[in-house]
Order: sequence, then structure tokens, then C-alpha cells
Amino acid sequence: MVEELRPQLVFLVPSMAQLIVAHPRFAGAELSSVLICAVGSAPLAPSTLRALQERMPEAAVSNSYGMTEAGQAFCAMGKGESLEHIGSVGKPMAPLEVRIVDEGGRDLPPGEVGEALLRLPGRHREYYRDPEATASTWNDGWLRTGDLACLDGDGYLYIVGRKKDVIIRGGNNVHAADIEAVLCEHPGVLEAAVVGIPHEVLGEDLAAVVVLAPGTPTTADQLREHCATRMADYKVPRSIEITDELPKNATGKVLKAQLRAGLNSCIPTGRARHRAQHLSTSAPSGWVRSTLGDDVRAPTARWRDRHVRSGPEEPFHGRARLQRRTAPAGASHRHRAHPSRLSKARYPATTTG
Repeated sequence: MVEELRPQLVFLVPSMAQLIVAHPRFAGAELSSVLICAVGSAPLAPSTLRALQERMPEAAVSNSYGMTEAGQAFCAMGKGESLEHIGSVGKPMAPLEVRIVDEGGRDLPPGEVGEALLRLPGRHREYYRDPEATASTWNDGWLRTGDLACLDGDGYLYIVGRKKDVIIRGGNNVHAADIEAVLCEHPGVLEAAVVGIPHEVLGEDLAAVVVLAPGTPTTADQLREHCATRMADYKVPRSIEITDELPKNATGKVLKAQLRAGLNSCIPTGRARHRAQHLSTSAPSGWVRSTLGDDVRAPTARWRDRHVRSGPEEPFHGRARLQRRTAPAGASHRHRAHPSRLSKARYPATTTG
């Protein structure tokens, strides 16, 4: 389409950008007409940004940042700057003001991560007929974004992730976007999403859900080894599920609440093996591979959406019915797996909530 219509401006979401980079024709496509390529709505993996910039050296490629609540708040990345400031969304443009603050509202120095506050001149926006939400989101004209970010010494803004997406694993703060970026560097990975799941000892543990490029034989163990060579051990996901798609909203953002809820509902317990046996015999075709037993088959996202989830009003009821239906008669605490043996348990991989 770019070759035919010759657009000068291209606007994408990260999932679109990743699909374009993975397409067989990307390496040879004629893309010289593009002068600006802006990717927004979510963080873009550095490897994808590099691939876009290298294929369009004359274009200004950037990971854009904005919020409905912020109005015309804008950050700009000049031509050629994206590779010099990998991960940045650009410099805040006047009259936008940006502060990075700690939990107490105190300003942080360059390089330190805190919550990003935004302010524009004039009256700020409001939530329709919701004064309480408005009051909790704006303070003296400053918009509390809920985004974790930092500014470097040159004034470039870096978005680390959402405050609610920080995973505290054994007392260590882990940003999901960091792990997703490393996973997306693997040549066999098309998309990746990381969420926190409950853990009896650590409080939270890391779970990654990955979409592989077509025809890629990559395994969860290979992805774990890939991560282990690039980051600290406490950041390596212990659970990696391989699926055919990630749940997204209309703008292309991954619905992590669905992923988190689905993974939480299938954490291994004493009933895991019985549930896996039931699902593997009753579910239709279309399967994903599980980290804790690649020979165990589990339903894909579409099947689980159709047969398990009840809907937004009662998001957990369908799962509760599934558990009651598949639990063996007389199941009790004696069936529960000891935490030290969970890595050997076989249970269905979960793709969505």
C-alpha cells in the first residue's frame, strides 16, 4: 500500500509495526516516500524501532506519547534522533511542562524513575460528571498520568511503563516493558506481553505470553535462555506461554487485565492435571504450548473466549464453573502439588482472561 499510495506520514500502533517488520516483503519494499513514521498507544520494542529506522533512513521514526486527558501535550523526536535515544518518546514541546516525581510528590533528578506529571496552560480537562475522578487526577493543573518515566540530562522523556504494571518479585521492582523489549529482540518472537501472577513465597512472579512469527519452532526454554543472557535472573520470566494471538482493544493495546486474570485462574494446584486431561479431550482443534509441559495442549484464545469467559459483567464466573465442572470427585488438599514440585506439573496454557 505504501508503494502504491506513496504516503509521507504513517501512523501505527506497536502491533502493526511488529507485523510490518516481520513481513517477508519488508526488506525489499519501496518506502522512500515516508517522511514521518509515528508509532503510538503503547511502548514500542527497541528492536522494532531500529528495524523501521534502518529501512527508512530519511524518515523521522518515533514512539509517540500522549493521553486523552493531556489534550495537545506533545513530545517531538527529530530526524535521526531515535537511534541516538533508543526508548525515548522525544523532547516535550512548549508549552508542555513535564515533571518526574516520587511517591511524595517531590521532583526527581534526571535519570531517576518516577511518575510523570504533565501541565499545559489554561484550564485542564475534566471527566464528564465525575468530579471525584477529576480531583484525583489533576492537582494544581498538573495531570497525574499514572505513567512511570524519567528525563535524561538532555531533556528527552522515557516512558518506563504504567505504575499499575510494576511487578514486585521478591522485593525487586520489575517493569514489564523491559522484559517485553528483550523478548521481542528474539528473531522468533512477533509479540510479547508480561504480567505479574501470585506466588506463595515471592508475592508475585513473572509470566510472559508470546506470539511467535509464522513457522518459527522456538520453544519456551529457548526464550528463557535468551532472556537469561540479557538481564538479571530476577527479571527472567519463570512462566512463558506461547499463543496464537494477544487480546487487544480497538486501538491495538494489549489487554493485560485479561491476560492476568486468565493466568491467575490457571495457576497450578492439585486439580491442574485433572483439568488438563479434561480440556485436552473436550476442546476443539487449535492449541498452544505450555511452559511447564510442552506436550500438554490447551485451547486457543478464541476457544477460551467462547467457552470460558462470561463477559465483562461477570468476568470470573465462567472460570469458576469450569473449575467446578472439571475437578475430580472427592478432590481435596491431598491432591495439591507442593510448591517445590510445581515446575513438574502439567497444566493448560492460558492466553486470555
